[in-house]
Amino acid sequence: KGSMGVQFIVFAAATRDRVNDADKQYGAQEELYKHFQELLTQVVNRQPVDMALGKEAIFHAVIRKWRHYRVVQRWMFKTFAYLTRFYVAHCNKKPLEYVASSIFFTQVFKSVSATMSSVLLNFVAHERQGDDVDKEAMRQAVELFVAMSTNEGATAHTSEFIEPCLKETAAFYKRES
Repeated sequence: KGSMGVQFIVFAAATRDRVNDADKQYGAQEELYKHFQELLTQVVNRQPVDMALGKEAIFHAVIRKWRHYRVVQRWMFKTFAYLTRFYVAHCNKKPLEYVASSIFFTQVFKSVSATMSSVLLNFVAHERQGDDVDKEAMRQAVELFVAMSTNEGATAHTSEFIEPCLKETAAFYKRES
């Protein structure tokens, strides 16, 4: 019931200027678009990842942050759905999904991608040796790399994870043969 009120406010703000003069046609929608970005930036920056932690602790902290961010992101997409369907489409703005991923990429992932890759590759190596590893954390880390590759981070996904993983895999099978 509470989110319905927020959705109504977004709908009302997104549609109120549609018949006014052309210069101000999308004024409220532009404010909502900026507000969406500001809200997600606040969510991401609320509890920064402590870079003084060890690599594995940073890895798990980023995974937790990503899980939390995805929940907030889904709620925000539903709340701002009308903005996505009309304002983004009519004004050639970047989709809210892209904006949300970009915020996480620039605020969190860019600074920890090398650490994430290192720990993930370490998990893969341990799993190949038969050790017990947290497969759910591995899965979520791979999902994070894939999600970040849809934006500016396309090279991060390739250079930070795929290429080293392929090299490690080749070396592993060379040793095994």
